[in-house]
Amino acid sequence: MFLPWLTRTLVGANVLVFLAMVAAGAGLLRPDALVHIAWGSNFAPLTAAGQWWRLATAMFVHFGALHLLFNMWVLWGTGGLVERLFGHGRFAAIYAVAGVAGSLASVAWNPLVNSAGASGAIFGLIGAQLAFFLRGGHRIPAEVVRAQRTSIVGFIIYSVIFGITVPGIDNAAHLGGLATGFGMGWLLARPLGAYSSARVARAGIVLAVLFVSAIIPLGLWAAGHTSASHGTEQAFLRDWYWYSTGEPQVLSRTREAMAAARDRKLGDSQVVDLLEREAIPFYREALQRLGSRDLPESSPLARQQAEAVDFTRGRVEGFQLMVDAIRQNDPLKLEAAVRELRGADVDAAGGSGG
Repeated sequence: MFLPWLTRTLVGANVLVFLAMVAAGAGLLRPDALVHIAWGSNFAPLTAAGQWWRLATAMFVHFGALHLLFNMWVLWGTGGLVERLFGHGRFAAIYAVAGVAGSLASVAWNPLVNSAGASGAIFGLIGAQLAFFLRGGHRIPAEVVRAQRTSIVGFIIYSVIFGITVPGIDNAAHLGGLATGFGMGWLLARPLGAYSSARVARAGIVLAVLFVSAIIPLGLWAAGHTSASHGTEQAFLRDWYWYSTGEPQVLSRTREAMAAARDRKLGDSQVVDLLEREAIPFYREALQRLGSRDLPESSPLARQQAEAVDFTRGRVEGFQLMVDAIRQNDPLKLEAAVRELRGADVDAAGGSGG
């Protein structure tokens, strides 16, 4: 009895990674982009900057439980059959190459994207399955083959239309994985229940290796080309990521110092020292980095940049006002500093959904 252990292993690995991410704060239904990036999502500005390993790790990262459940449902239903048709080794090669190719297509199509999920690899399995039934050379009954072809083509058409009409679907990864899986499947297909010479099998493997040797460099070139044409925007997003991951630590230390001062465990001079040594320099650097990128007016990031600049400027002014208030022992100025910082918080919250 054939056991599709590799399919089951992949499903289990994806579920385990997701549970670990939820425990780390990724969110069960509402994903946290920063956590997903930290866990290896395909964040194009970092991927194209040299973190190419994200092309592979992104296949095990999912944006919420629904995203995971749908992908694992399709993988469980499709993977077992494809693993039986191609064998464990070929199945693994198709899954891995199609997943990486899908990630590359995603970066090449949208160099500002933060994408993740196993769908590129899964579409690669679907493409390989279609190639197997189109190529023939097996003893599967014709009516079964026709039914499989019709089902696969219908699913592909539905998925593409769904991806076009629903925001947030990474059609580039789907189509990139599908095309790569089809090519790999055509070359690696094994006749099922029919005679197959070792020479034919070896020729298919050699051709598949040549195919991968062509498709992956082509994808890398395309991803690098589009990334270069959006270099300023990618640099801004890298600065945004630096700022977004650093701010919670700065705020945490600042709040701890304020609480300690209220409990008279820290003196005013120590609070001032912390603000001048950590908080204010951090926000000044953030203001300089986020505001120095000359984004095109047509850029979808232009509004985000303007809001980020206003927010960080408000932080600098608010903390500087707080330092002056503490030094001058001025309660009214301290209240003004708190209002300034709270106003910056409101602005940031309002811009996050844009």
